[in-house]
Amino acid sequence: MARRIRGRRRDEGAATPILMMAMVLFLAMALLLLSRIAQAGDMRTRAQTGADAAALGALAALRDEAVDLTLTQGLDPSSAGYWLVPGGPQPPAAEYADKNGTALVGAPELSGVAGDTVKVSVKTKDCQLLEEDEQADGAEDCTDSAGRKGQGRSGTATATATVNWPVCVPVVTEATGYQLFCDGIQVYPNGDRGILEKLIKIRLVDEGSAVPYLGFPSDEDGGNYPPEAIGPGGITERTAEMRAKVIETFGAPYPVGCLREGDPQDHGKGKACDFMTGPYGQMPNAAQEARGDAMAAWAVANAKALGIHYVIWKQQIWNADRAGEGWRPMENRGSITQNHWDHVHISMY
Repeated sequence: MARRIRGRRRDEGAATPILMMAMVLFLAMALLLLSRIAQAGDMRTRAQTGADAAALGALAALRDEAVDLTLTQGLDPSSAGYWLVPGGPQPPAAEYADKNGTALVGAPELSGVAGDTVKVSVKTKDCQLLEEDEQADGAEDCTDSAGRKGQGRSGTATATATVNWPVCVPVVTEATGYQLFCDGIQVYPNGDRGILEKLIKIRLVDEGSAVPYLGFPSDEDGGNYPPEAIGPGGITERTAEMRAKVIETFGAPYPVGCLREGDPQDHGKGKACDFMTGPYGQMPNAAQEARGDAMAAWAVANAKALGIHYVIWKQQIWNADRAGEGWRPMENRGSITQNHWDHVHISMY
């Protein structure tokens, strides 16, 4: 009996180191697995940071363009579209992704009438190398943070951001002329860039806009201000609405002419109106010119909301498709009226 007990103790003694080795091996594998899980989690976190920065940075370019237009032209900032930003969203998004150790995957996706919502996808520049049993055809070749090359897996993430525009209201008086207030703060004329930038808020959101971005001024239904049926007076409903709002804001002390039958341009299509600022064919006096200046600036500021295509006043033209260029000079057409010194011309989409 005693000999048997001693034999069992010898067996138990031999098994103990093996068990300990197995436990050490198991612990090492667990630590390796936990390390890889932590590394993967860190890469996902870095990827999300890069995606967030890229989305916010892409829309910062649109905000900057809108601020410039508001401060220089009195344009409602929400009327600015991404079609005015040179290069589109890719350059700023790529720059902000790069600053955070990531790279864009595909092009940023814009949505919303003005392109004021953007979705970006990124991946980390480094990767987590795969073990031999994890490697497969089609896996990417990459370099990890230690400089080792092989098949690996990058951290990936997407982010969506949108612009929250302030509520802007134009105010026109004889004493001050045209002014623009956003969230109750005067931003034109003599607006403060820093204040206006803070009023235009860029926020991360869960989803993009359901309205497609077409790359040019469009209405809320995603169309480029499609043609409308001619209404009473031979003009479109959109033109009639614009005329009514101009008269409501500025009055009509002088004639307003819209339909011009036989005209091959917008007047003949019921898509334009001329608002006389004084007697026909005469240069405006100071008060008449100030009223015309205010009316033209108001039309530009409300172009997107009303569907205004272009405005002509004092031998200059402003076009919604080229809003970033501001007012552009026109050729001399030979008379005060043809050079639009005695009236403001507003054409609609």
